[in-house]
Amino acid sequence: MKAVIPFYPFGGLLAVAMAGCLSAPPAADGAAPQVAIAPDTRLVLPRPELGRSVEAVQQVTARRDGSVYVFEVRLQATPDRVQLAGIDPAGRRAMTIDWSGGHLAVERAAWLPDGVRPENVLADLVLAFWPEEVLRQALRDTGASLTADIAGRAVWRNGRELVTVRYGNRADPWSGMTQLRNLAWNYEIEIHSQRVTP
Repeated sequence: MKAVIPFYPFGGLLAVAMAGCLSAPPAADGAAPQVAIAPDTRLVLPRPELGRSVEAVQQVTARRDGSVYVFEVRLQATPDRVQLAGIDPAGRRAMTIDWSGGHLAVERAAWLPDGVRPENVLADLVLAFWPEEVLRQALRDTGASLTADIAGRAVWRNGRELVTVRYGNRADPWSGMTQLRNLAWNYEIEIHSQRVTP
């Protein structure tokens, strides 16, 4: 019997409890933060300009090493700001993220494992939902590349597929089911998104 655990205890699209506000440390040269998405591969977090306003509720099921993790994401994005909250099935907030301009602020629950990093939450969100051209730019200096087709997208490096994303509703990923597989770190996420606003 598989264990069902009410939060996402590994880096990736968790969403999001409160135990003090932290800011993601900027790179030493003031560049955007970089997030490891696979061994030796880092995603440069783009600015939070999604290019549109989106408000959505997402039911997320994540699988890794035979365990299943379930949580709810509440996301609000404007063209220049992203706010994200993650709630476990007991109704506890695990984390909140406020990302605007070059600033990333995070509040997290004391009970979250140390290995849960808000930057990885954003990285999976960007990989799955950000516009393709923005994602290509974010990957450009890492040696990784993005391919896309009618079914979804994939991140590649040195001829190896690292991350795949498949959409149930390619025309509007914010309404419908999205699957993300991180082949490098062996986890899968299934996201059922529902727009709150048109």
